[in-house]
Amino acid sequence: MLQERQVASDIREQQDLILKDWVAYQLSAVTLRRDLVKEQDLRETSRRFLDLFVTALEESTDSSAPSWKSAQDFLGELSRTRAQQGFSPSETATFVFSLKQPLFDMLQRQTQHDGKALAQDLWNMTVVLDKLGLYTMEVYQNSRDSIIRRQQQELMELSTPVVQLWDQVLALPLIGTYAGGAARQPGKRRGGPAGGCPKEQEECRQDICASHY
Repeated sequence: MLQERQVASDIREQQDLILKDWVAYQLSAVTLRRDLVKEQDLRETSRRFLDLFVTALEESTDSSAPSWKSAQDFLGELSRTRAQQGFSPSETATFVFSLKQPLFDMLQRQTQHDGKALAQDLWNMTVVLDKLGLYTMEVYQNSRDSIIRRQQQELMELSTPVVQLWDQVLALPLIGTYAGGAARQPGKRRGGPAGGCPKEQEECRQDICASHY
C-alpha cells in the first residue's frame, strides 16, 4: 500500500510532464482524428482525466473501487460523445492506452535501481489502464448499438409515412416489397393493427395500402 501511494505521489509531482508527453503521444498516433478533435480540446480533456486518475490512484489501484467512480464517469461520457461524433473503437481506446507510455517512462525513472519494485509498479499500472480501456470500449459499443437502433427506427418511420385521409382511414404509400416486420410497424405507431395486407402474409406487393384503426 505504501508503495502504491508513493507511485501516486510521484505521478502527482510530475503530472505536468506526464501530461505533456501523453498529449504528444496522442497527437503523433496514427489513429488521431484531427477532423473531429482540436488539439486544445484534446489537451484539456487529457488534463481533466489525468487529474481524476491520480486522485483515484491515491486511494486504490483497484479501478472497481468507489474512488474510481469519477474517473469512470468521465471516460463513459467521453466514449458516448466520441461514438456520436463518429470515432472508431480503436481511436476511442487510444485515449486511455496511450497513457501507458508516459507513466511507464516515469516509473522507470523513479525505480530504475529496484527491479522488483519496478516490475510490480508496471504490472499494477498495466492492470489499471487495461481495465479502464476495456470499460471505455464497453461504453462505446453500447452507445454505438443505441445509435444504430435509433437510426433504424427513424429510417423505418421515414420509409412508411402514415397519412390520414378520412376519419379512421389511413394511407401508406408503398414502393417495392413490403415485408412482414415492416408491415406491422404502421399499425403499432397508430395504436392499432395494420390492415390491407391480406392475412398478414410475409410479403405483399401493393401500390397503396389503406389501414383502418
